Parts: sequence; C-alpha cells; structure tokens
Amino acid sequence: NDRLRMDLGNVQNSSTGLLITRDIIEVLKDQRLKSAWDAMVHVRYKNNQEIALQLMALFAIVVARYSRLTRGLTIVHPHRYYRYAKNLLYMIRGDAPNEQETRIFERVLIMHMEHSYNASTHSARISASTGADVYACVDAGLSALSGKFHGGACEEIWKMINTFKPQDMSVLIKWDPEEIEAWVKDRLERSKTDPDAKIMGLGHRVYKVLDPRARIITGLLGELRLENDWSWFVLETIRKTAETEKGIHPNIDFYSGMLYRALGIPQNILVGLFAIARLNGWLAHIFEQYETGTLLRPPEDEVEYIGPYQSGRNVPEVHKWH
Repeated sequence: NDRLRMDLGNVQNSSTGLLITRDIIEVLKDQRLKSAWDAMVHVRYKNNQEIALQLMALFAIVVARYSRLTRGLTIVHPHRYYRYAKNLLYMIRGDAPNEQETRIFERVLIMHMEHSYNASTHSARISASTGADVYACVDAGLSALSGKFHGGACEEIWKMINTFKPQDMSVLIKWDPEEIEAWVKDRLERSKTDPDAKIMGLGHRVYKVLDPRARIITGLLGELRLENDWSWFVLETIRKTAETEKGIHPNIDFYSGMLYRALGIPQNILVGLFAIARLNGWLAHIFEQYETGTLLRPPEDEVEYIGPYQSGRNVPEVHKWH
C-alpha cells in the first residue's frame, strides 16, 4: 500500500538508529511507530477489517526493513502485485522467491498463526476485554513475546545447532553422533533442576506426542531436499536421543529455524516472523472479545495470595501466585 509505505518511510527516516540498535520486538512496540499508526487509523481506517489489514502490512514492512538495515543492506519496497507471503520474503531477501518457496513460507506462517490459548493471545485478549484500542492489545501480545519462554524458541534452536556446525563439511560423511548425544543427555539431566538447561523445541504443553505441525515442517524440508544438510543431522540426533532418553518429542519450533535458513531468512528476525504470523490470531481474538463486551478476570478460586504470618494464620514466609 503506497500510503502505508509513505508513512513508514517517515518513521524510518526518524528512527534508523533505533531499528539497527534494538531487537525486533522492541521496534514493533516503539511509540513512534504507534504514533504513525494512530495517525493513519484516525484519518483513514474505520472498520476492524481495514485495521487488521493495515497492521499486517505494517508488521511485514517493519520486520523486512529491520532485516535489511541490520545487515547493512538497502531497503526493498513491497511489490504491488505480490501476495502477502511472497512480498514479505521478497522484501527480506531482495529477490523474488519462486512458487515452491512462496508456498512453503505461506504454510509455515499459517501454522504459526493460531494455536490454542497461548500466552501472547491471552495477553492480547485480556487487554481487549478492558476496552483498550487495537494497537494497545497487540502491544500486550508483543510484550508476552519479549519474554524468553514464549516465541523465542526458534532463534534459540538456531543458536544451539550452530554450536555443532562442522568447520569442514566433508566430515559429515563420517560424523560421529556421540558428541551430540552426550550433550543432549547432559542437558536433559541438568534441566531437572535448572530451567536454563532445557533444550528448546522439545516438548509441548498441549502435545505429549510429536507435534503434528512439526510433522508437516519435516515434509516441507524434504521438498527442499535438505536431508543431507549438516543441521538436519544435528536436529535428528537431538530428536532421537531425547525421544529415547525421556520420550520427549519435537514441536514446530524445532525444525522451523532450519526451514527459515533454507529460505534465506536471517536469524535476528525469527521472533518478528512469529509476531507477524501470530498477529492474525491476536486480531481474531481481539475483535471477538470486543463483541462480547465482557471484562475477563481469572476465577477467584484459581488465584490465591500466600503471604507471611498474619492474623494468627500459620503461613510459610513466601510470596507466590498459584
């Protein structure tokens, strides 16, 4: 959209330094971006569908520009006739993806779009129930993504497998998986007492079997003929060891980073891509909540404050929420 592109150009011209020096979630939450958005909405966009479409465009352009600027590359403007997924990949890479790449990227975005009542969706919907405006509700969802336990697994897995990247690719022919297996066993053992030792991308709060979305991702990796890639060997060794030792299975994030890398997407925008996809789910929940007109509160019996000794009650000296 030419009007949106012009407004974003003004934002970027005043905040190029911010785009380069901060992470992508901080950029999407920046007040200067919200100010430009508010001006556009108040003047031009009146209904929820228009607001949703413009927010989707806004996120795509900002993430793509962040990707280019942080790599020292020139900005690529959106193509007037490309569909959403193709345009996003085009603006990130600088060259037009082919039909196979576009279809695969679109499917990955769809799979990340909505999945149960997750932390960021909950945050966005709770905010909508108070009557907060759309951008404030989306900002609540983004705030949930800034935490390390939601949305960042894909990037962490990318960092993890890079520690096993061989200097000499020819060693893959005779690569011994024992080093990786030992590492997995050590992390699984330490994770019993240390949350930071948890291997990202394994296990899921909903699925106790292989995440069906992960099964689809592996099929897409097969289409790209990546079965001989070094990172596939690392991921499969981790998966097999974790399943054998603890019966823990991969979730969608486990393989997504490898797929994004194959599509030419840089590591530092993976959380931004997650936000772009999940935005659609947030907006659906936000608009639905607006229609209900009810304030969401947790049931009283699910929230109990336990404090120090008071009024004769012998309560442990702790502060925590159940």
